[in-house]
Amino acid sequence: MCGAVCGGLEGWREATVSGFRAMGASRYQDAARIWLDAEAKLAEQRSGPLAAAALSNAGVAHALLSHSGEAEAALADAEGRWQQVAREIARAEMPLRGASSAFHGRLAERNLTAFAEAERHRLLERCETAQTIAGLNRLIAGAPSHASDASMARLGSRLARLLGTLAPEVRLLAVHEPALPDSPYAEIADLAMLPNARRYAAPDLAASLAMAVPLMALIRPGLAQGVTRTRRFEVETRLRGSD
Repeated sequence: MCGAVCGGLEGWREATVSGFRAMGASRYQDAARIWLDAEAKLAEQRSGPLAAAALSNAGVAHALLSHSGEAEAALADAEGRWQQVAREIARAEMPLRGASSAFHGRLAERNLTAFAEAERHRLLERCETAQTIAGLNRLIAGAPSHASDASMARLGSRLARLLGTLAPEVRLLAVHEPALPDSPYAEIADLAMLPNARRYAAPDLAASLAMAVPLMALIRPGLAQGVTRTRRFEVETRLRGSD
């Protein structure tokens, strides 16, 4: 039975998708509050891919709200959790998925080790995608430096290799001006709502990764700084108006 577990997963997923839609409309503070609320819906999950993704998105939310200390703490914690997920995958027993035919079933039986390692490689690659997004978020939310520029280029190339150059997350990295459209975020929301992506059953490790990684938010370069400048301008304007 699924019960409260599935209810929490469904609530988190729907709230997270709503956050991406808010980002697609450039409603950054709305998205931030939605993602912070979404993390609370997974309060029962202290570890695993879903908890790591929710915490990473909470870190992005703090960055959008100009809470630099909270952002760094959450993003660093999320990065560590993804490393733990990778270790879990490395030592986990890999269940074989149902064969599409009797022939494939016999083939799998004769090559159990090879099939299991292929499945492990697939899951580790998905986890590497999450780790790469987590690392990029820490760099983008932090203070810029020459070292971070080099790391950004390296991690950006890795993400393009893992997802393909046309993936919305990869295209976000090419957008450097805060005034440019945020349409890739809306694309991520649309992809998450496709029928084959909507699974609310209590997931195993593979299903958790399949649900969590596509819903990890990536901060567009320059966005956090642009939001900070906008909020500073709003505060200064209110202060001048009160004089």
